[in-house]
Amino acid sequence: MASQGDIETDLTLELNGANVSPEKFVRGVRAFFALVKELAKDNAVPGALPPEWNVTVKKASRLIALEPQPGFDPAVVERVLALLPDGLSKLEENATTIPRGFSERSLRRAKELSEVVGDDDRDDTTVRLWIKKRPQPISPRTSASVATILGEAEADHGSVEGRLQVVSEKGGYRVTLTEP
Repeated sequence: MASQGDIETDLTLELNGANVSPEKFVRGVRAFFALVKELAKDNAVPGALPPEWNVTVKKASRLIALEPQPGFDPAVVERVLALLPDGLSKLEENATTIPRGFSERSLRRAKELSEVVGDDDRDDTTVRLWIKKRPQPISPRTSASVATILGEAEADHGSVEGRLQVVSEKGGYRVTLTEP
């Protein structure tokens, strides 16, 4: 795990775990880039271009840093750096409304990032964003909050016993289960 002294920029992704696969690493990095890009686009001054970002990877680490390219509005960068920890904290606390400054697209990117986190004993992948040298952990709670906010259906696994009939009706399906 990184410490504050390891962080050299205002915005850094940290991916940790004993067995982070290349696919999972790429998914996490892409979700991170997309989240920052969406927030910058959503919060840019009307008519102004959102900032472009330079990537820095710290040697022998899993730290991926973003820095705004020169020439872009620093106010937008500061707004992103202010909105990101606040919004992610709310999503980690099981939010039911869209955090300030986030759009549906940026919510989906936050969800993608949280889906990189390991969810069983064989996958110990952790994700933290370092924003102005302060860690913001990401967990599966973010994904659950986004699903709630966007009204996405939840999947649950179980079993039923009996005779199942499905009757198609206008506007949907009617499912009837008759006990044996």
